[in-house]
Formats: sequence, C-alpha cells, structure tokens
Amino acid sequence: MNNFMFLIMLLDCLAFFICTFTNVHELEQDLPYLKEVVGFKKTYCKKCSNYKPERTHHCSVCDKCVQKMDHHCPWIVNCVGQRNHKSFLLFTIYSMVIFSITNKPIFSLGLSFSSSDPMTTTNF
Repeated sequence: MNNFMFLIMLLDCLAFFICTFTNVHELEQDLPYLKEVVGFKKTYCKKCSNYKPERTHHCSVCDKCVQKMDHHCPWIVNCVGQRNHKSFLLFTIYSMVIFSITNKPIFSLGLSFSSSDPMTTTNF
C-alpha cells in the first residue's frame, strides 16, 4: 500500500507541475492550413489588440488570450486550456484518490453517530 501511495503522490506532483508550468498563452497564429478552410474567420481581441484563432477566450486574471480556455484555476495559478487540460484532469483525479485513501478512517467515524448523542440532537 505504501508503494501505491508513493506512486500516486508522485504522479499527482508531476501532473501539478506540468499543468502549472505549461504556457497556455501561446496562440497558434497564422497556421497555413487555417487559411485554406472555407468559412474560417479570425476574431479580434479588443483587450489584447491582436487577432486570435477560433475558440480562444481572454482571461481577465492573466490578461491574455487562451486557446480553448476552461477556467482560471487558483490552485495552479494558471489558466486551464488546450495545452494543460489533460494534466489538470489527472491532477484532480490523483488528488481525489489521495484524499479518499488518507481520509477513509475519518469518514468511517462520521457514520457511527447515533441519535442519542447530545451533540447531534437539537431542541427548539
């Protein structure tokens, strides 16, 4: 069990560092295959004063455009976008596994309360 926990914690730290230090603010500008697509149109970001590809949104916290932006996460102090979405998902899954394994005794204690416990009964 200790080796399993060490592996999960190592993978969690690795996913955290990947999604934290991935630069999601680099946009794929002027790709040659985009010019050949019928109906492709570039949009203009008024806040960045720059053209941006489709499905790109401006982050108000970072003050930069992010491709396929999901949200700005305070845990990783970065936006979750196209380049780090997979590592952020792995980070949250590994964190939930670690939390559920380490807090299993606490959850089992919480289920053993009875109605005769004076702390759980309320009198109005």
